Amino acid sequence: MATTSGLSTGKIRKGHESIRRLVVSGDAEFRTRQPEESARTSHHDLQTTIRRLEATNKDLSTSNAGILALNDKLLTENRQLQARVVELESSNHAAIALRCMADSLEERVRQSTAQLRALNAELTLTEDRERRILARDLHDDLGQVLAIVKIKLSAIEGSERRGMLKAALKDIEQLIDQANRSVRSLMLQLSPPILQTLGLIPALEWLAEEMERLYGLVVHIDSEGKLPNIAEPARTTVFRSIRELLINVAKHAKTPRAQVFCHPGEDGLVCLSVTDQGHGFNYQETLGKSVGDAGFGLLSVRERIEFIGGRMDVDSQPGYGTTISIIFPGEQESGSQGGGNNDHSGDVGR
Repeated sequence: MATTSGLSTGKIRKGHESIRRLVVSGDAEFRTRQPEESARTSHHDLQTTIRRLEATNKDLSTSNAGILALNDKLLTENRQLQARVVELESSNHAAIALRCMADSLEERVRQSTAQLRALNAELTLTEDRERRILARDLHDDLGQVLAIVKIKLSAIEGSERRGMLKAALKDIEQLIDQANRSVRSLMLQLSPPILQTLGLIPALEWLAEEMERLYGLVVHIDSEGKLPNIAEPARTTVFRSIRELLINVAKHAKTPRAQVFCHPGEDGLVCLSVTDQGHGFNYQETLGKSVGDAGFGLLSVRERIEFIGGRMDVDSQPGYGTTISIIFPGEQESGSQGGGNNDHSGDVGR
């Protein structure tokens, strides 16, 4: 039993040794083969990675070429945009220059218009002064001469007994009376003394009588409230403006009647209106007519009223009559000059 067991132990040991050597040999072989396999795998992976990198590099080259082309296109567009900006800046500078020229020209036109209006107003005032001088000369010179001639003719007529010469003297006396009436009428039309002595409303009432006598136009003068003081040149300007408007009614409105309404407005303003129930008209079209038509008269009236700080409003339609309103500032109390220069016609009623 013991021998068998000893052999078995020796054999077992030899078997174990053989197994160990095999294991060591196999392990050494395994260890030798593992780096080679790993190297082959790593080389394959590296080649795969290189191929991928080459493909990626190719894609990047293609993308880079596209980016370069796009960059060139953007540079071209940028240069075009810069050229357009320069062109627009040049155009803008030109537009600014033209605008400055237009503004300068507009200002010069405004100044010229203001100067023309001032000259026109001064001309109107000069004309009025000349009218007064002419009316005074007619009254003092020609009127007095005619009166003296009539007195002397009356004396000759009384002393003369022969009928034929007496009749001739009578005819001469009648002609002198007619000339005297014409002189008085001309004197009143040139510069009605009532405008300077009694004021605007009485002067308008006298004007109404003259319009009926000369043109057959019946004019009603209505006033409401006390008007502020109206000093020169406003008083004469307004009177002549109303006269011009009434003459337009007589010539163009085809109506036998007209009304002038006067009343005080707010803040010391004076309001006058001329109303008729005639044919009416288109105001803008009338302004475009030639100098000889009514448009020039309306334009002249408007410019005169604007010069004294007022305005003229026109309300008219063809077939519906016309109302033309004149609104202007009355004289302030602190600016009153007293005497004949102020208008107290608001105290006078009809």
